[in-house]
Amino acid sequence: LEQDKIIQLEKLGFDWNPWNTSWNQRIAELLKYKKRNGNCNVPRRFSDNTTLANWVGTIRNSYKRGILEKDKIIQLEKLGFDWSPLGR
Repeated sequence: LEQDKIIQLEKLGFDWNPWNTSWNQRIAELLKYKKRNGNCNVPRRFSDNTTLANWVGTIRNSYKRGILEKDKIIQLEKLGFDWSPLGR
């Protein structure tokens, strides 16, 4: 990609790494949830933030399947994330 096009895209706020942006946004939402509720156990049907609820389910699923990156696991564990809140 030509440098002038890169500059134009960046002026428009183009996100070169949407995965990291999304991850950071969900982590911020999880921290907010934890501050209010004292834990990271977002209910599956959390109507206040369905995106966060779905993300937590996806993250737990990825962890169980062994496909979640180690650095992400460490970050979540530092927050006190419970991989199996129902004891499964």
